Amino acid sequence: MKACALLLLLSACARDGAPAVEAWQPPANPHLAASAWAIFHHDSYAQHYSTLPGPTGKNVGTTVTSLDGLPIFVLFDPDENILVVTKKLSGATLWKIDRATLTPIASAPLTASGVFSGTYGYIDAQGRAVFGIGRTVERLASTATSLDVEASVDLSATVAADDSLVAISVL
Repeated sequence: MKACALLLLLSACARDGAPAVEAWQPPANPHLAASAWAIFHHDSYAQHYSTLPGPTGKNVGTTVTSLDGLPIFVLFDPDENILVVTKKLSGATLWKIDRATLTPIASAPLTASGVFSGTYGYIDAQGRAVFGIGRTVERLASTATSLDVEASVDLSATVAADDSLVAISVL
């Protein structure tokens, strides 16, 4: 009898003409860059949703760009240049990659204590990379050929001596 009731409930739920599922789009965060992927997990709602096209066809080509360390995540600046964070045991590096040629343009160290320090950041509305590194928040400006620290805020008075910032976000 219980199995019959469950079967009736399931068949009632699977009727034709059910409303289509609609994907909800969160509002754009005005503090993030207007780019394809300005923050880890794509947006402030961590949806991992992208409008970028995926690979198509049977023969998908690949290009390998050698960088120092293991790639952790990828961001895009407002000019759609690629920004990649790579990690090694001794720290992290931010790389700016030309999207057309996939060649490194510039790099900046994100090194501090803590295995994951400097790993997760975002690109702000002005196209600057923002990262938590150790007990410091740094903002890096991107030029055609460089990544330069534009501002730095020391949080040593707030963050414990044995702690490190791992991720920084804008809400």
